[in-house]
Amino acid sequence: TAGIEFTRTFELTPQGVDKAINQELEVKLFDDKILLSLKNPRQVINYVPFPVNKELNYNTSNELTAVIAENNSFYIQYGNRFQTRLYPEYLEFSNPFNEVTFQVDSNETTVPFGTKVKVKENFLIPKIANVRVNIIGFDHSKDESNILVSKKNMQKPYS
Repeated sequence: TAGIEFTRTFELTPQGVDKAINQELEVKLFDDKILLSLKNPRQVINYVPFPVNKELNYNTSNELTAVIAENNSFYIQYGNRFQTRLYPEYLEFSNPFNEVTFQVDSNETTVPFGTKVKVKENFLIPKIANVRVNIIGFDHSKDESNILVSKKNMQKPYS
């Protein structure tokens, strides 16, 4: 051996390699505040919230994944495979808390930002003092807290 040690987390079979290569990718942006779950991603994702005057930082679920700046956008590359292009919407960010409590399918749950939450029926984000809730793909009002949201209320063009 050449003195290089490694461990493989998949079976060395065509099926095992296929599963390892085609697993769902996750990219977390800006100190893990924003999660992009990339399973069959759209070619372009518009209006991704980016903080004003802050350099991009990110973590990925796979070491072969990179977020690369190009002109007024960023693209995500997994090995030699293009995943998606992000067009940012620059906003003022505040950091008053790192988690949020809301209702998912009538159960109260608390999760950190940048967490994927499975919803079967509906969810509701309660009113939080001095916080405006904006649910991407749901167009109801300027503050979308205290509204019970189900999948049928969501706009399909949004991820």
